[in-house]
Amino acid sequence: MTPFEWFVAFIMGCIATLVALFKTYYMPKEPDTEVEPIAPPTPEIKPTEPIKPPLNIQIYQEARKWLGKEASPRDLAADEYGCAESVSNIINIVLPDFFAGILSTIVLNEILSEDSRFHTELNIQAGDIIVSPRIGEQAGHCGIAMSDTKIASNNSSTGLFETNYSWQSWIKEMKDRRGLHTYIYRAR
Repeated sequence: MTPFEWFVAFIMGCIATLVALFKTYYMPKEPDTEVEPIAPPTPEIKPTEPIKPPLNIQIYQEARKWLGKEASPRDLAADEYGCAESVSNIINIVLPDFFAGILSTIVLNEILSEDSRFHTELNIQAGDIIVSPRIGEQAGHCGIAMSDTKIASNNSSTGLFETNYSWQSWIKEMKDRRGLHTYIYRAR
């Protein structure tokens, strides 16, 4: 081999080494096996809980289920005094941590006034709790508004939960005849 041939072979070897190094470090590698493209991850879709209506509407819906039935099945109070028991039992079904079996309109009114989930209103709408608490010997009464004009409450004669007052007849009976105050509570 002549020095020129040796020099050409040396240069060719250097070029081959540089090409190999370039391919190794600077050229993308071909995969050894065929790889399918990876799709971007899709977020896990979890089933959502149905959206619940506002609490006052839930109370209204529960009260409707009790129309024509005894809403105080444990009969802690006599039928003629079962209104607070009936109303508190219905609220307790919607709000399980609310006291069930309340036997006094005074106590029901006090609990509702201190419960942050309820606020007082001036006009009734479906699901509102209407309370006219006892004053002295004058019996109180309570019920649940079924609309902006109708109220369902415990019927003292039958013990059944019925739509038995209009808003006007409630005011006439509780305020005018019995001299009681009336409070309207709406769940938030």
